[in-house]
Amino acid sequence: MSAFRFHVVCPFHTTQFGVGSDLVSANEFLDTVRTHVSWAEDHGIHGMVLYAFQASLDPFATAAAVLQSSRTLRPIVTVLPYQVHPTAAARAIATLGYLYDRGIDLNMVGGASPRELQRVGESGDKRASYDRLAEYVSVLRPLLQGSCTYRGRYYQLEDYTYSPSVPPDRMPCIFMPGSSEESAPVVRDHADSSLLMAKPLARIREEVTLLSRGPRALRHGMIVGIVARETDEAAWVSARSPQGDERRSRAVAKFFVAQTTSQQHRANAALAKASELHDDVLWYGGAGIGIDCPKLVGSYARVRDALHAYREIGVTDIVIDLPRTLSDYEHVAHLIDTL
Repeated sequence: MSAFRFHVVCPFHTTQFGVGSDLVSANEFLDTVRTHVSWAEDHGIHGMVLYAFQASLDPFATAAAVLQSSRTLRPIVTVLPYQVHPTAAARAIATLGYLYDRGIDLNMVGGASPRELQRVGESGDKRASYDRLAEYVSVLRPLLQGSCTYRGRYYQLEDYTYSPSVPPDRMPCIFMPGSSEESAPVVRDHADSSLLMAKPLARIREEVTLLSRGPRALRHGMIVGIVARETDEAAWVSARSPQGDERRSRAVAKFFVAQTTSQQHRANAALAKASELHDDVLWYGGAGIGIDCPKLVGSYARVRDALHAYREIGVTDIVIDLPRTLSDYEHVAHLIDTL
């Protein structure tokens, strides 16, 4: 069985994820990024996802901090079409590649909350959002090579050129979330990899099967927390130990799900409501569920077997949701060594 590529999520610049959390100082945040980058690289991690929520820092600027702090770790920058024009995205990708002699990957997201879109004069229509996302990627790919002519509904470019362009060996892998009726055709036709939130094995199999019916040979990424220890008992003690203000985490998660249009987040909220534990290993009992993903909880052997099962149905990339301490990375590294 070929190996997974493992990724992590960039730490936040706030004391806790969510609007209204207190900011940490810039120096403290940059120190935290450098620490997590070092831990990730020392423990076999390939990439780091940088989100683009309203409560996030600019992901391209943060990617520069990651590149400056790392040797090999590859930032995965989240891009929402309404936030950045494809010409600006192409320039940012090319500039980062030139400055750091490295490439980055992209997480292309079509949707946002209706309220967020209305505030910037955008339609909240999901079909239109995915049509625009398809155009965006169709424009971005030739732009990354240095020039583009395109006439569409959302973008019109006439022999647009810039320099330097992105060398072939630095071209980004384009991740794209979604397996809904609206998003699946766009993922199949325009992505290099899907990006799915963890769900029970049978549900992920359905989503991977649906997304594999297109013309492109897709990779399939899955975002999941991992709590693996020597024994099931030790893993469950760790998983259930309080982390931060759980009452606030649950309130923020409830608000987040109420606002989001993400089919992935809504599906996970429904699965969490149906049962705290699926497949004897996938746990939906965390305080932040709805924001965070469910977690694979169990002994190294149990979690390894679960990952093997996901790999056998086509999952190629694992994004580990929010490892917080060096110990978390060490346990993940031990698990990776057993795969």
